[in-house]
Amino acid sequence: MGKGKLHIAMVPWLAMGHLIPFMELSKRIAQQGHKISFVSTPRNLTRLPKVHPSLSHLIQLIHLPLPPTKNLPADAEASIDLPSDDLRPYLRIAYDGLESQLSEFLQMANPDWIIIDYAPYWVPRVAAEFGIPCAFLSLFSSASLSFFGPPSVLNGSTLARKTPEDFTKVPEWVPFDSSIYYRGHEARELFEPGVLPDESGVSEAYRFAKVIEDCKVVAIRSCVEFEEHWLKLLSDIYQRPIIPVGFFPPLPERDVPFLRHDMTDWLDKQKQNSVVYAAFGSEAKLKSTQVHEIALGLQMSQLPFIWH
Repeated sequence: MGKGKLHIAMVPWLAMGHLIPFMELSKRIAQQGHKISFVSTPRNLTRLPKVHPSLSHLIQLIHLPLPPTKNLPADAEASIDLPSDDLRPYLRIAYDGLESQLSEFLQMANPDWIIIDYAPYWVPRVAAEFGIPCAFLSLFSSASLSFFGPPSVLNGSTLARKTPEDFTKVPEWVPFDSSIYYRGHEARELFEPGVLPDESGVSEAYRFAKVIEDCKVVAIRSCVEFEEHWLKLLSDIYQRPIIPVGFFPPLPERDVPFLRHDMTDWLDKQKQNSVVYAAFGSEAKLKSTQVHEIALGLQMSQLPFIWH
């Protein structure tokens, strides 16, 4: 590597809504001349958009096969492959089974930094054996992370949330007015997979807690203009640097002149705060009746809308 250039390993969770943003950040880092080792499973790596030739020499795809895991379909390498959400804990078990392979890669490649997702809570411990620092890249907003609180709350050591009802009110560490909290049915749906340990041996909240505790820096897919007060609060809650890194819209191809999208032109003609944005994430599977109901609701609102 050239003077001042870094080698950074990226370790996203096994979901397309995580893999794609991690790759978009990888491209932006590679644009600055840094080398990227993008770590995932073989099938997931083939699903990613092709890297532009101008950056492909700086982004290396590292294939780590998932170990065979009880109750997990043989070809399941991402949450989108699961026929039922009940199988998600087994995908986490398989993911945790990558620890020894990742350790071998780190020993061989010796990157300068590792940027990890919320799920691989064991990576900082493995990285510490080789003196490699870790950063946590959150694809969740600073408002949502602030709502869930510091690691000590996430891991249940202090002020533990013991019932779903504890998530239906603004937490005491939020010092300003907020409408961010769960409704009863949402809290009940969240509680078991989010707070209680699953078949992998730990809860989702515990994974967040360990990653936050063991990483030196927390990067947020957000910006100051979007949630200034929440970013400041999160820094106070976590007691470590919080870096907003933007939203990672797909980069335009370098050899194609960038044209302003028709959607942007259309949005500029709408009244402020008048457009409804309907989006259901990268893996939502809606029934046709649900699609029709949503479409009718949007039509009845008589508001301009974007359905993503």
